Amino acid sequence: MRALPLLLRAICCSGLAPPREPTPTSARRVTDATRRRTPAAVPTSGRRVDVGDATRRRLLAAAPTLLITQPSLAADAPAELIRKGAANLPGLGPPDVLYPITPFKGRWRVKRTVAGRTEPLGPDATVSAGLLAVAPAAETYETRFIEYGDGAHVVVDRGFEAEQRAAAGAYGDGLLGSAARWDPGNPNVCTLDKQGALLELKVTKRSFESPGPGAFGSSEYSRVAFAAGGVAAVPVILARRVQTRLRWEDGDSKVEGLEIHSIYDPTATGFGDLNGASPVLVLKSRLLLERVVK
Repeated sequence: MRALPLLLRAICCSGLAPPREPTPTSARRVTDATRRRTPAAVPTSGRRVDVGDATRRRLLAAAPTLLITQPSLAADAPAELIRKGAANLPGLGPPDVLYPITPFKGRWRVKRTVAGRTEPLGPDATVSAGLLAVAPAAETYETRFIEYGDGAHVVVDRGFEAEQRAAAGAYGDGLLGSAARWDPGNPNVCTLDKQGALLELKVTKRSFESPGPGAFGSSEYSRVAFAAGGVAAVPVILARRVQTRLRWEDGDSKVEGLEIHSIYDPTATGFGDLNGASPVLVLKSRLLLERVVK
């Protein structure tokens, strides 16, 4: 047993595990003096880092450049900030459907013709589609596309279009002549109001393609709430998806398209992702847009 400490001492002295040499006294004095001259440390990621005067001067000199090169939120218009904030909401997607400014900018007359109507869950389930099931087989109304603000895209004036469609009977007789409330800075909510009857269309998710040569497609999910007796009434809640495919020729004054309008009963599907859910009603329509004012 006495040989074991002697063996360990021999190993240490052999160089296999060299002992730490003590720091000379003079070196300690230099280190202490240097530490006293060093400015207060700046914490970085939980560590202490000594910053000298020269480094501080370089950082101060570079500060104006750093501030200038960073993007400034103040440079964005308030409406654009709202759009960007809406785009970051979970599941919402882009702030609005951005159409190419050519050819869409301006005012159009729309002719919508229902080409097919299916009831995947049967006629009894279709009753839950409510006022969205009363859309006429043919509609003619106007819409317009207004500038988005980036010089390259336009968006649908949803308030103007909602009023026009209501006047054409898209939402039944109870909303004929109703007035719309819609803000392009917060484009996801559009409300129609007529003598206490309220219809709210709220987009919950959207996507759209990068425009190709003469073609564009989009998809939007929405929550639809209708209260016949105003805000005090219990609303009827529906969910819907609208898929649109548009085509046009360069220089032409018309745009043709197809639309699939799927209506869901959220009491059966919930308000989650409707992918894979069965709609209670599907309307397939042909669209023809003819330019009124550019």
